[in-house]
Amino acid sequence: MAHETETEDTETTEDIETIDEDDIETDFEPPYPSGLPVMKIETAGRSIDSTETWLENAAYNLYDSAGALLSNGGMDIKGRGNTTWGMPKKPYSLKLAQKTSLLGMSEHKRWALLANYSDKTLLRTETAFELGYKFDNLAWTPHSVQVDLYLNGKYRGVYQLTEQIKIDTNRVNIDEIKKKNPSDGYILEIDVRKGEVFNFTTTRGVVFCCSAPDEDLDDIISGDTISLFEKIKNDVQRVEDVLYSDNFKDSDEGYRKYMDVGSFVDWYFVNEITKNNDAVFFSSVYMYYDPEKGKYCMGPIWDFDIALGNVNYNDNDNPEGFWVKDSTWISRLFEDPYFVTLVKNRWNEKRAAVNGIFQYIDDRVVYLNSAQDYNFKKWKILERFVWPNAVVTGTYEAEIAYMKSWLTTRLNWLDGAISGL
Repeated sequence: MAHETETEDTETTEDIETIDEDDIETDFEPPYPSGLPVMKIETAGRSIDSTETWLENAAYNLYDSAGALLSNGGMDIKGRGNTTWGMPKKPYSLKLAQKTSLLGMSEHKRWALLANYSDKTLLRTETAFELGYKFDNLAWTPHSVQVDLYLNGKYRGVYQLTEQIKIDTNRVNIDEIKKKNPSDGYILEIDVRKGEVFNFTTTRGVVFCCSAPDEDLDDIISGDTISLFEKIKNDVQRVEDVLYSDNFKDSDEGYRKYMDVGSFVDWYFVNEITKNNDAVFFSSVYMYYDPEKGKYCMGPIWDFDIALGNVNYNDNDNPEGFWVKDSTWISRLFEDPYFVTLVKNRWNEKRAAVNGIFQYIDDRVVYLNSAQDYNFKKWKILERFVWPNAVVTGTYEAEIAYMKSWLTTRLNWLDGAISGL
């Protein structure tokens, strides 16, 4: 059964109590290198005050952990996020002047600096990405590297430098839809906030935003009478209509004809394991049309800072109970025994690999040892509530222990729940 009121239960920036920030941010500057790469961004003193407008003609220098310069160049920068932009430690979007490989990641112009302010482990999105690599029916999962960020000479803390979700041979590798090639691909984001100009709502109430491309979609298709946007909207609605039709289970004419089922299964697992609050077709849920397959694929995965028990509403601090399974579209798939069988088989196939996530977390904690210490000397939040923390443990070590304990209970519960489907 779908959550009829899920959007009412999900908080927005306006719901957050104002936090007294007087003594949260300090003037702390690291006394010696933390062991992380360092990114230094200069804006000539200009403030970054918008998530909509790029601040142009900024510059960056990127150094390895020993201080050797790796790359530098011009860039534009702006804020990013919804709730997270309203927090003291700001996340950013970057647009480099030219395609560049950063810290071993594939070259591109577009990158994100995730602040992970409310995630006091600094590791939840990284951990989810690691699960994405294990559930490899997801064609591409973003890569990221933790860095120390300096902005206009001031230390800003540990940030997650991350590949942004874009159409590119190194990212979502599809040919992009154009008016002369209307059968090509595109990326959609399910986002109730309607964060893109081109957005539409299906008859089942799912809000799709056109993420890539996100402009010129009002162009009329060559030789036709409808726009690219209208075609995308009609095609997605057709898939939803088939999914909710009486013969949706049919192997030839049902949803399997239009949906890459393996990607739906693996996307489901990453988000259900982490009990990702927003993954109930609310926000940061990505889906793209792959013209080579002629099908819609789920992913890439994104945004897990309030997953893995780090949320104090919707009962998502509770490691037991299905969450994503009961959302629109996904709940319908679970009505098909074929899909249920795929889910059970995939769980059995990947269960041992999933257990390796604990060693991954331990290794990352060691790697971040000095860096996290510096971060929380800059941001004095370990002993105070930051929305929407489910717990306030007081130390970094206790934050890690809580997340690992929560995940252990979650996986054990899923063992029984999935076998009982």
